[in-house]
Amino acid sequence: MSTTDQKSPTVDVSSGDVVASDPLSVRGIRHFLFTLEADAEPDVLARVAASFNIANVAPHSASLRRDSSDLVKISVGINLSSATTADMIRRKLEQLTCMITVVLTVSRS
Repeated sequence: MSTTDQKSPTVDVSSGDVVASDPLSVRGIRHFLFTLEADAEPDVLARVAASFNIANVAPHSASLRRDSSDLVKISVGINLSSATTADMIRRKLEQLTCMITVVLTVSRS
């Protein structure tokens, strides 16, 4: 059998016929909620906000609450079509030295 006889899958990029590497993106936009606890440093909000630049989408909600002199709780909601992007943001947040906990939850929007 020659190589021309073998059938290989083809993709018609112009018609949007591509297999998504992210199974959530096939289902559409999802609402991701990041719940964070961090040290109450003066630049903590700026550092957290900079981590969301990966998405190139503005969050639809954000809140910061300082419960004690040394701890803040931050909540950020963002709509994304890619769980991969949300996970990259989560990992970037976890790398911040001021971060104590990062919890990522997802729901269908």
